Amino acid sequence: MNSLDTGSFMSLISSVNGEIEFNEGMYVSDCYPDPEQPRYKDLTPDGVKDICATLQMKGGRIWQPILVHEEDDDGYRIIMGHRRWLASKVEDRETIPALIVKSGIDSKSFELIIQLVENVSRKDLDIREEGRSYKRLKEDFKLTGKEISESLKRPESFVSEAIMMFEMEDNPKLAFLNDLYEDSICRDTSTLAVSYTHLTL
Repeated sequence: MNSLDTGSFMSLISSVNGEIEFNEGMYVSDCYPDPEQPRYKDLTPDGVKDICATLQMKGGRIWQPILVHEEDDDGYRIIMGHRRWLASKVEDRETIPALIVKSGIDSKSFELIIQLVENVSRKDLDIREEGRSYKRLKEDFKLTGKEISESLKRPESFVSEAIMMFEMEDNPKLAFLNDLYEDSICRDTSTLAVSYTHLTL
């Protein structure tokens, strides 16, 4: 489901409230993935073969910079561009263009929304990955389903179903429902959500 009205990359960046510095040659080894980013499936060498193929072409390079937080004890934490960074690492590229947020972002929830928009606009997230992030926005940042829906241009019903799908994967008691989805026996998330609701009432 790749139907977000995301606008341009720079429109996203311009909405970040913080001083930003461009580094054309950020060392790949100085960056590290955000452990709480939305995407947790297929963030592997196999999952970035499409970007690697581009880098392997004559003159191939990363044209669009990644977005990172200013340096901390571990290096520069990646906000957007995990797949581009991983592909560069797989292809033994020494540097990658990067935008560095120097003075921070006002809100962690806003940062997570940016990550969701960027991930979904580039390569569809698994619905369970989206669900995990929506759940975080609700529980950790106290956003309502309506607020999430309006921020991401997603139907509120989809936000609810995505959370249910993540909980099916995360809860051992509901693993059989997740298996139905994983094994392509039932890929209709609305049907699975109804089953989830009956089982958790």
